[in-house]
Amino acid sequence: MPLTLSLADSPLFEQLKHREQLARLPSFDVFRKHAGSIFLLATVAAFQNLDTVVTGTYIVSFMHLAGIPLATAAIIIFLSRFADVTGVLLSGPLADICKRRTLAYFVIGATTLIPYPFALAIVGRHVVLVAVLECLLVLFGMGLLHGLVPILT
Repeated sequence: MPLTLSLADSPLFEQLKHREQLARLPSFDVFRKHAGSIFLLATVAAFQNLDTVVTGTYIVSFMHLAGIPLATAAIIIFLSRFADVTGVLLSGPLADICKRRTLAYFVIGATTLIPYPFALAIVGRHVVLVAVLECLLVLFGMGLLHGLVPILT
């Protein structure tokens, strides 16, 4: 005789089924009620992933093509990881101080504005400025966003 396992519904869900209060299209109901929060969280996740891809792959090649040695690029990327950790640690307290949404909008704005001067610094081979802007980009675009995702969820 085959063994069958089943997962029981939660007590709250069982009550809703008995009262016939289940939504016909629950995903649409959730989106209708929380569209702003869902959009903000999706934007935060998109910026976080974009920054990870750009700083993790393309920036190394871009720095090398601009004449910055690979070893220097590797050191800059390595140092920027400390900004990532710092951002995660700061995200909770900063979200408490200046509200989660405000912090998220600020971080997205900063992540949008920093790449242009960052690219100019790379092209001009201003290594110290490249390192500072990379750390700021990672602090905002990865660290704070890494910490904000669970807070916003």
